[in-house]
Amino acid sequence: MEQVYELRKVPIIAVAKVAFVILLIVGILIAIIYSIIFSSMSFLASALGDSPLGDDYAIFRNFGLIMIPVIALSYAIFGTIAVIIWALIYNIIASVTGGIELVLKQKGLQQQGAGGGAPPGWEKPHAPEGPINGF
Repeated sequence: MEQVYELRKVPIIAVAKVAFVILLIVGILIAIIYSIIFSSMSFLASALGDSPLGDDYAIFRNFGLIMIPVIALSYAIFGTIAVIIWALIYNIIASVTGGIELVLKQKGLQQQGAGGGAPPGWEKPHAPEGPINGF
């Protein structure tokens, strides 16, 4: 059984939380790569010794481990800000033009009869009769 839904609004806080965690993990991986690059420049500086070029690369000796949290956190913070902006833009545009249509299919539930029906154990709530609900 396929059902069509429309995504009209994205929950900003939930999207921001997920984006922060994902971007923090990606930021750590990128920071490790930069750390390896800066460590290799530090190795190059020590290999060059007393040459003027070795003094230029000596500044990279302490950057390796310092850059991992700095790059990871800045990547996660600025990336999350960008994701929040995009989610706000989506919410504005979706309220005007309509959202993205999603076609979802139920899996694992057996259909009962021709109309489908509810899963076993689920009952349709009983509405009270009379003037209470407007009849």
